[in-house]
Amino acid sequence: MARYYFHLRTDSGREDDTEGAEFPSVDAAKAEASRAAREMLSDRVWSGQALFADAFEIATEEGIVVATVPFKSVARLN
Repeated sequence: MARYYFHLRTDSGREDDTEGAEFPSVDAAKAEASRAAREMLSDRVWSGQALFADAFEIATEEGIVVATVPFKSVARLN
């Protein structure tokens, strides 16, 4: 298993994930980032905060960004 870091990219910069978590693949890390983004969006709807400006940058232990999960990509708008 590899360790991936979910850095939070916002309009004001990047908040680095210093702990990371282990996943069997980049796809598994992306699925977890999508779940976390949906949860954060839900919290923001209730608090009236901006919804779609943020994204998770998924990086390896070496600091290489291997995927990006924009918050707007996980929203279910009907």
